Amino acid sequence: MTDEEYDLWFVAPQALPLILTARHQEQSLRDLAISLLASLNERQDPTDRSTIHRLGHWLNKLEAP
Repeated sequence: MTDEEYDLWFVAPQALPLILTARHQEQSLRDLAISLLASLNERQDPTDRSTIHRLGHWLNKLEAP
């Protein structure tokens, strides 16, 4: 795993399939993480709150200079 992949997996363990998809289909890990965040927000499951929070921080960290 790259550092970026490991960081994502650490903050959102359910992102492992996304990491594999990004590698196999040469897609942007960031874009797939945004999709995961959107789906978690859509579900509105209270148990996802911490993952949503951590995933948001992970995405913001990618955009920071």
